[in-house]
Amino acid sequence: MKKTKLFLVVAILLVVPFFAMAFSWDGLMFWKKPTPKIIALPAIEKVVPTKTSAEKLTTWEKAFKTKDFTEVKNNEAYLNLTESDMNFFLEQGLKDTKNPPVRNAYINLMNNEVEITGYMLKPWEGNFILRMEPEYSSEQIVPKITKAKYKYFRVPSYIANKMLSEHLDPVLDFINVEKGMQVLITDDKFKVIFPQ
Repeated sequence: MKKTKLFLVVAILLVVPFFAMAFSWDGLMFWKKPTPKIIALPAIEKVVPTKTSAEKLTTWEKAFKTKDFTEVKNNEAYLNLTESDMNFFLEQGLKDTKNPPVRNAYINLMNNEVEITGYMLKPWEGNFILRMEPEYSSEQIVPKITKAKYKYFRVPSYIANKMLSEHLDPVLDFINVEKGMQVLITDDKFKVIFPQ
């Protein structure tokens, strides 16, 4: 009887660790979420010659001053802007503005929306979030504000539109010189589409 008990104890001490190593408990731990496998797919996109943000800004500023889109239209690289290009444009614009209305502003491109965050200096000081999407009316681009927050408070879109109009109106007048222009906004991409 003692030999049988000794044999069972030794067998359990030797066999259990081998089974434990062969058997994984990970599948039975329901409280742990499995890590998803990420498969990178190659992007199927038209290859566009790249330009630096400074080159793009210079060309767009020239088009803004002359109200002539010819140079912009003739080079696909100027029509495809990244989030970093947009933030460079914003940074340079604020740097060149005397008494800028905001500081630490950042543009985040999302699916069909542009979100701008930063610290507002005028007419009140505090953090803000502004989210807008393009709408089209009579072949013109009109930004529609979908979210506006000042500090922790929601701001009605008509008030946000009123506050932004003095800053956006010159840009909208410039953009809407070309009838039928559209923009396509995806994550990290802002593409300008001119009518054919």
